[in-house]
Amino acid sequence: MDKILILEDDTHYREIIERVLLRFHPYSITPVATEMEAWEKLTREDFDLVLLDLYIDGRSCWETLKRVVSHPGKPVAIVLSCEDTRRNADYAVSLGAYAFLSKPIDFLQLKKTIDSAIQTGKRDAPLKLDVPDPLHE
Repeated sequence: MDKILILEDDTHYREIIERVLLRFHPYSITPVATEMEAWEKLTREDFDLVLLDLYIDGRSCWETLKRVVSHPGKPVAIVLSCEDTRRNADYAVSLGAYAFLSKPIDFLQLKKTIDSAIQTGKRDAPLKLDVPDPLHE
């Protein structure tokens, strides 16, 4: 069974994502609200995929994304954000994210992206694009 870690600080949104995904497929889903909870889970378990909200408690999670994609368990990362900009999407992919999806989520698109990410085991070395960090220009 495919194991997914959902890092989303909005309880309502996190529960909706979990319920919708479970309707599509019997994933093993672990929902967490904080980066600390995510790291506790990642140190104890292997996950096939991490679904990561770009902003947790009002701060960007670029460093978290970097840590996820370099984690020894090699989970695939998909970034979600309501700040759907080309710059954020390009930067997420340059750091090694498999995909960047905008909120509100198109759940069919999310399902297809998760299936593709897990199927291909997309854990090649992150793309090395020369993309500036959107927060440090």
